[in-house]
Amino acid sequence: MTELFSEGQIRELHEAFSLADKSGKGVIEGNNVGIVMRRLGHIVTDEEAEAMMDEISEEPKKITFADFLTLMANKMKQANTEEMVQEAFKVLDTDGEGLIRVEELERVLTGLGDRLSPREYQEMMTVMGLGVGDQISFSNFRNIIGDI
Repeated sequence: MTELFSEGQIRELHEAFSLADKSGKGVIEGNNVGIVMRRLGHIVTDEEAEAMMDEISEEPKKITFADFLTLMANKMKQANTEEMVQEAFKVLDTDGEGLIRVEELERVLTGLGDRLSPREYQEMMTVMGLGVGDQISFSNFRNIIGDI
């Protein structure tokens, strides 16, 4: 896991973790995870932090530094994915109005990268209630990309 972070990043993460490790035993209480993440500049609610912690920590309500590194790596990957989705939307939103045409989305999803078949694309549009001539907002686009 440490290969994902530079030495400076690990130092910064450890320093923030240590501030919350009141007992000095190398673990922090679960209710402090969100606080530590926010100190590091991540926007996360206590509920989101708790859910992330539940995914990686074997002992409920406590987290080791190794677990914390895993949690932070997952958060950083999630942030990178969100940035990529935003960039893709900007490319498709050629007029900058915050909407993309369904036809443009079809061209991308059926013609580039991991392609959907025309049938898969049509099924997705039917489920989403979208048709020819419709436009898609960023939040809908994010949902579509997340479902692929």
